[in-house]
Amino acid sequence: MKKEEDKIDKLEKSIVKLSKAVKAGFSAVDKRFEGVDKRFDVVDKRFDGVDKKFDDVDKSIGDLAASTAVGFEKMHKYVDNRFEMVDIALLELRKDARWTRDVLDKHAGWNLTLDQERIFTISRIDRLEGEINKVKAKIGVK
Repeated sequence: MKKEEDKIDKLEKSIVKLSKAVKAGFSAVDKRFEGVDKRFDVVDKRFDGVDKKFDDVDKSIGDLAASTAVGFEKMHKYVDNRFEMVDIALLELRKDARWTRDVLDKHAGWNLTLDQERIFTISRIDRLEGEINKVKAKIGVK
């Protein structure tokens, strides 16, 4: 029995040694994990800075997009207003051109009438001068 007790004592000592070794191994692993955790903390802090920079970039992009949208809206309003002004000017120009054309048509009609009256008057004067010359010739006036 003593042999068996010795074996059991040896086994218990071996188990204790192995338990200590396992604890030491787990302790070493825990220390390594602590080191890894610290490194992750450092990386997390750096990513916080990167996140802040990305937030700033996102904000800048948002501000730029908003500014661009406002600029496009202002330009669109300006162009619309400009085209409206040009359309109004063209309408006024068309009205003026129509009025001018109507006046010119009336004047051309009056000129045609005056030309016809002038031709009629000239031919009548010529005929009257001819008759006057015939009467002068009959009465002997030169």
